[in-house]
Amino acid sequence: MRGLINPMLGFYWRNLAYEMDAELAYTTSPTKIAIQMATHANPALRTKWQEATGQLASMDPDLLRRVRR
Repeated sequence: MRGLINPMLGFYWRNLAYEMDAELAYTTSPTKIAIQMATHANPALRTKWQEATGQLASMDPDLLRRVRR
């Protein structure tokens, strides 16, 4: 199961950007995707990413610690 966390989280975050017509540089690293979203020029995308990530962290507090590699 642990081997699925990074690809699934990357897919989830990339879909958030896609839904808002925001472009991200290609990477498979969820950490790099998170950095792109947290620093994106689109404030609505940054807010949506923060809210979605906060909800994930509230369900699984260790999730973000496991992907920060």
